[in-house]
Amino acid sequence: LTTAKVSVKKGQTFSVSINLDSQTVQTYTAKASLKFPAKLVRADGFTFGAGWFPVVQPGYDAIDNANGVLLKTAGLPGGFSGNKFFGTASFTAIATGEGVISIGAESLALDGGSANTLTGTPSVAISILAPAAPVAPVVPAKPAAPKVEPIAPTPLPTLEEIATSSEEELG
Repeated sequence: LTTAKVSVKKGQTFSVSINLDSQTVQTYTAKASLKFPAKLVRADGFTFGAGWFPVVQPGYDAIDNANGVLLKTAGLPGGFSGNKFFGTASFTAIATGEGVISIGAESLALDGGSANTLTGTPSVAISILAPAAPVAPVVPAKPAAPKVEPIAPTPLPTLEEIATSSEEELG
């Protein structure tokens, strides 16, 4: 595993890459068994590196999210010696907490005589934090409606008052 520590928030996805280092031994087949905390993360998939031919058979290829196991096996025609990229496993953080993704005992790297030459099983420490609290949008306050005072009705003059005022004006 190429990453020593991963820190993500719940709901985020992350990847873990697997490199094989056979040093000087010619290696032809690899089987990676990743153990992960199923209560914290969900395995979403695996992408093999260039040149690898997957072995898609029961016991060699599986993702078991209930038990926290990702199992991938592939062969490389002609083999390799030295460092070789095997693939990338992708995960989603489903709960907060701390855990470890590790190489399981079922993992192997086979030479031309089918001897397992795998040594060293690194792990990745994972830390899953709570997602940031959503920020409530700022809603501008509505301006207060202007206060309007009702206007008291003014009584209209009667015909008699109009006639009286007209006579006085003429008068």
